[in-house]
Formats: sequence, structure tokens, C-alpha cells
Amino acid sequence: MPLILSGRLNRKKAVAVAKDVLKQIKAEAYVPSHGSFVNEIGIRWNDFIQSGKKELSKHLNENPPKKCCVCMLGAAWLSAVQLFNDFTTNEPLNLDMHESDDPKKSPGAMLANIFGSDYPYMEAAFEKGNGWYDEIDTDSESLEKSLIKSRFFAAVKFGERYAKPLDRMKAICRNIIRNEGRFVV
Repeated sequence: MPLILSGRLNRKKAVAVAKDVLKQIKAEAYVPSHGSFVNEIGIRWNDFIQSGKKELSKHLNENPPKKCCVCMLGAAWLSAVQLFNDFTTNEPLNLDMHESDDPKKSPGAMLANIFGSDYPYMEAAFEKGNGWYDEIDTDSESLEKSLIKSRFFAAVKFGERYAKPLDRMKAICRNIIRNEGRFVV
């Protein structure tokens, strides 16, 4: 299982991000898509790189996403960047989820500091177990591993209730809003 960065759940920010994702879906700025973190064309990466700017949030606020294909983590990250963060990087095309533990440089760190340990399960639900967090250590019998496996499979089952990526993403966001910032499965 890829590294899950620890962070503190910020319920207020998590609800704001979930609400913004729903708003962006309604505006057709985000197109929920299986297996697509963030479509570069939808947020005009090349314009950002050529501008020489370092703050992605300013670029996104000046050039809002248009029909950008995103997975759950991509949508949450884009909304979080636009709402709260001056994400600083010169190479957005080479972003790694866990490039750094600095929330200003790593999507994973930013998401961990908003959703706490919930963000991998949001991804598991959206991708129905076939996303970034798809490997479970089945050899370990520790209580911690058992709880991780149990929650992972519960998240996958949650996602399987919705055939379309659009419906899954909306359901995940509504779950977060209803549970005051937690993704509960």
C-alpha cells in the first residue's frame, strides 16, 4: 500500500472542499473520471508553466478549470488549492502524490492536512478499489492492518453502490458534508 501521510483532520475545510467539488461538478468544471487524477488540459498546465508563476492557486483562480477530468483525490485537491492554498511548484506535470510532506508541494500532504486519514478511503470508494490505494497487506494480522483492510473494503463497497463516477463522487462529497468533514463507511 502506498504511503499514507498523516495529518490532522480539519472538518471545516473538509466540508468546504466537498461543497466546492459539488459546485464544480454542477458548473461542469469537473468531470468525474476513473483513473484520472487531474486532466492537464482542463486546468491549462502548459499556460501555468509558460507563465513562470509558482503559485498554482492564483493560476487556477485566474483560469478556472473547464471540463477537467478528475478522480476523487484530484477533485478534492483542485478545490483545496483554489480555496485555501498557494500551492508552489514549478513542475505540476511531475507532481507525485507523496513528493513531500509539505502541504504546499505535495497533493497527498495537502489532502492529509484536510481529510486526515480519510483521503485514501475516499479514493478507494471512488475507484472501487482500483485507484492509488489499491494494495492491502493481506499477510499481516495486526489489529491496525485488520482495521485498515476492513475500512478499505467498506469504502470499496460504498463505491460499488454507484455505477457512474459522477454519482460516486457526489455520494462521497455528500457523505463528507453529512458527517461534518469525515468520510464514514
